[in-house]
Amino acid sequence: MKPTYIEQVNDPKEWFLERTTVSRCLSVGPCFFQFLNVEPTSTQGDVVVRIYDGQNDQGVLKLTIKCVYSHCPVKLPQPAFFRRGLYVHLVTNAAAATLQYLPLRD
Repeated sequence: MKPTYIEQVNDPKEWFLERTTVSRCLSVGPCFFQFLNVEPTSTQGDVVVRIYDGQNDQGVLKLTIKCVYSHCPVKLPQPAFFRRGLYVHLVTNAAAATLQYLPLRD
């Protein structure tokens, strides 16, 4: 019997933790998103990262993270549902981003 969405969300083994150094799609289908850590390129200027519900930066903008030249961890109080996929856009001064997400199975 396949697990329910709630069972998947509550099982830490199901979650992916992925680091990327480029803007890209991490999940092509529905998923939950919970955590983001941004690594700056330098100690100069603001760091900006955007998270989209979709497979590219034409999706629905769900979250913009802006921090000042330091690591910027963001943990949502509860997982956010992304219907069309999960795309991370490293906009300004972001060397990398690490995201925790859960792709949903059919």
